[in-house]
Amino acid sequence: GMSRLFDGVTGITLAGGLVLSAGWAVAMTPTAPPGFVTEFPTSDTTLAAPRGIAVVGNTVAVADTNHNRIALFGADGTDAGDFGETGSTRGKFQLPLDVAISPTGFVVADTGNDRVQRFDTEGEFVGKFNGSDSPFGAFDGPRAVAVDSTGRIIVTEASAEVQIYSRRGKFLDYFGESGVGDGQFLWSTDLAVDSNDRIIVLDPGTDRVQVFDREGSHELTFGRAGLDDGEFSWPTGVAVDDFDRIFVADTNRDDVQVFDRNGVFLTKFGTSGSATGQFQDPEAVAARGPLVFIVDAL
Repeated sequence: GMSRLFDGVTGITLAGGLVLSAGWAVAMTPTAPPGFVTEFPTSDTTLAAPRGIAVVGNTVAVADTNHNRIALFGADGTDAGDFGETGSTRGKFQLPLDVAISPTGFVVADTGNDRVQRFDTEGEFVGKFNGSDSPFGAFDGPRAVAVDSTGRIIVTEASAEVQIYSRRGKFLDYFGESGVGDGQFLWSTDLAVDSNDRIIVLDPGTDRVQVFDREGSHELTFGRAGLDDGEFSWPTGVAVDDFDRIFVADTNRDDVQVFDRNGVFLTKFGTSGSATGQFQDPEAVAARGPLVFIVDAL
């Protein structure tokens, strides 16, 4: 598994991932897709079936699912350690599928242990919760987590509901129900939160992205099944950047599409293959400044 790093300037590969130009990030209606910068880690054995990724500042956190840990990197791809190990006691993981970075540390979807765990900025265990106080009972394989500006933790179990918890894991609210209409999901598999705390939900079951306000009221829906611009074929990852542009990684298309905050298609990058800048089943995406990070199954 490789994480691939793209910069806002087409065709420029910057050694070490030092991004000196942020032209694409500043242009609110980009005319060019990001260009390849670097890929990491350099060893094929460092990550095993990685799934989720989160980036804040200079910290890149990757859910290294089959190694039952969270792997940490600098934004340039340098190794920055890890936390977690195999197990079911506190601070340990069984097949963690996602990680989010909060103002106070990390939040991990500890999928195989049916819980969400919280860690401080050093990766030390802080707390855990299993959703047992929600109307749906305890978690059954939480799939994705996101954190908003107030520290609320948003969780989905790849079900028809998106659940909202306090920063300490107390159930607050939920939205969504089974179906194919607005505010309905078949499988809500990934989440992102933008600068206005809008909650962006990816549903590969319907090949759509839906956007909700912080209270869970539906605002907009975009996408449909297909291979044209703005269409999806089993999308797996969603992220937002500093300008609230929405990035969607798609495993059958082997690309990442970029939309504005209203769901209008802007650009796309990536093609199928194992060469530089190509993808084989991109699993997750994160963005920060002019950089876009993609977890590629490779």
